[in-house]
Amino acid sequence: MNSACMATSVASSPTSSASSASTVTTTTTAATVTTTTTTAVAATTTTTAATTDTTTTTVAATTTTTTVLLACATCTAGQVQLIPGDLTQGTETPTSPGPVTGADGCLTMVVTCPATNTGPIVMQFNMGSEGTLFDAVGAAIDATLSCVNGVWLFTMFGSTNPITSIDCIAA
Repeated sequence: MNSACMATSVASSPTSSASSASTVTTTTTAATVTTTTTTAVAATTTTTAATTDTTTTTVAATTTTTTVLLACATCTAGQVQLIPGDLTQGTETPTSPGPVTGADGCLTMVVTCPATNTGPIVMQFNMGSEGTLFDAVGAAIDATLSCVNGVWLFTMFGSTNPITSIDCIAA
């Protein structure tokens, strides 16, 4: 057989590769629940042996972020009126540094009737209709309010009540 007449045939089938990636990340922060979804599709390349055709398709990543505020994180300091005191009338002004977010993402707020150094002091909730706290020697009185479904609540002697105002009476 004559080697000049031999034919060599090479056949190649098309090859393709594709990959995709999808990630879902959920992050819970102090006062919010944030869900982030990211989807990315990698480039797809198709090559044939006889001719070199390259097709590259790139799809940009899509990011969706949803933020949900917890029901126990929706209170504001302005929902509780701290009644200004008047020393000539025997009242003190309550103080508060404002709401603080706890590890559970919920808000609390400490309200203080300052020490009088002159005698007893009384903390009144909602002008006395929701109870009082009393210190006979005039030491400062602290009350910790908790935010529940957008309302500041205070629990005293087994009873939990919504609080809209606090005042301090120096007796």
